[in-house]
Amino acid sequence: MLHDVTTLKRLESVRREFVANVSHELRTPLTSIKGFVETLAAGADEQPDERRRFLAIIGHHVERLNTLVEDLLTLSHLEKDAVNGGVELDQTVLDAVVKDAG
Repeated sequence: MLHDVTTLKRLESVRREFVANVSHELRTPLTSIKGFVETLAAGADEQPDERRRFLAIIGHHVERLNTLVEDLLTLSHLEKDAVNGGVELDQTVLDAVVKDAG
C-alpha cells in the first residue's frame, strides 16, 4: 500500500521555511517598539507631534506582530490537521506512480 505524502512534504517544507524566518521577522518589530517606548520614556512624550508619530510607528509594528502570530496559529492548525488525519489521502495505482517517476 502506498500513500501520497506530497501534501505532507509540502507542509513540512513551508513550516521549515517559516520557522527559519520567524525569529528575524519577530525581532525587527520588537526592537523598533522597544526603541520607541524607551525614547518616549526618556522625555519625547513631552513633544506632542513626536509622541503621535512614535505611537503610530509602535501601532504599525504591533499590527505586524499580530499578523505574524496569526500566521503561526494558521501553521499550527495545518500541522494539527495533518497529524490528526485532516490531510486527505488517496489510493493510487502503483503502475501510474512508477511510470510518472521513470
